[in-house]
Amino acid sequence: MLNLTDTVMIPGHISYAALEDAAVLLNIKTNRYFELNEIGKRIWELLGEQNSLLEVCRTLENEYEVEAAQLERDALELLNQLVENGLVEIVPG
Repeated sequence: MLNLTDTVMIPGHISYAALEDAAVLLNIKTNRYFELNEIGKRIWELLGEQNSLLEVCRTLENEYEVEAAQLERDALELLNQLVENGLVEIVPG
């Protein structure tokens, strides 16, 4: 289970395509697609910069008008789905 102090890595077998207000991820190993909405797309972009989940949430708090607790819950829920689908991996340490 992820927590906000974790950092995740995007594996090399994940393909990413940005759309205007969304993004599509493809797990090349499983040939399964995963669609992200605008906020999910922004989370993905921030993860690509090797930010911890806490840093991602703090950045999003500054960019969007959202309650911190709700943002953290939603971000963790999305990240857990990404881990379960092999789209990101937890970085040890």
